[in-house]
Amino acid sequence: MISEQPTRVAAAHAIQPQLDCSLAGAAGREIANGLGAIAPNDRIPHLINQLANAQLQLRWELCYRTIFQSQIVILIMLSRGAMDRPTIERVYSEIVVNTPTLQGVTFNDWVRYLVNMGLVATTVDGFAITVAGQEFIVWKVRHLIPDKG
Repeated sequence: MISEQPTRVAAAHAIQPQLDCSLAGAAGREIANGLGAIAPNDRIPHLINQLANAQLQLRWELCYRTIFQSQIVILIMLSRGAMDRPTIERVYSEIVVNTPTLQGVTFNDWVRYLVNMGLVATTVDGFAITVAGQEFIVWKVRHLIPDKG
């Protein structure tokens, strides 16, 4: 029975590209059919818009999967106005005490994630939310994405 496991895994991996291709092919056919209702001169701008929206959706999904709830809380606080570093450090210190998943995560690492994801920008004395950070919050609310536990 155990010796069958590698064979099953290999078989599953072998058909995955076929599944991806068949799903992509079906999606492509659906897009092509939908383009018939759009004027020829408007098709490329429409496709660019659709691609941009799909890329943003993927970005927000990946961000949500990897962000801590405490970082979302800070984003919401920053959406009301820029905050100085000591204030954010104080909020982080209060949160980390009651959040086991943050044990061992330094403030610098915690805030660096927000900066590296383009959600927050550094200012002379602290941090401010970016357009991307605001849009992430809008996406979360618009799509009824739950808070993380």
